[in-house]
Amino acid sequence: MVSRGKGNGKKLGGTEMVIKMQSNGQFDIELKGTIIGAGYMMIAETEDDFNYLERIDIDEEYRGQGYGTQALYALSDIYGS
Repeated sequence: MVSRGKGNGKKLGGTEMVIKMQSNGQFDIELKGTIIGAGYMMIAETEDDFNYLERIDIDEEYRGQGYGTQALYALSDIYGS
């Protein structure tokens, strides 16, 4: 499922990690219902513009486990290469 609406999310691979996009470009990264990170995407307004990942943050205790990488790949799937 790929969704950009508030409260919806994209479940990632075999994990229980979900990216929940907000309408303003902000997103939360959840793992088993716990928010483990967040970020912000500048969304293209026209087809000629580019999407831009402004930032992605993972809580310290979840770093080094591949969650940020999974989120980055998922955002690429949602918004293009």
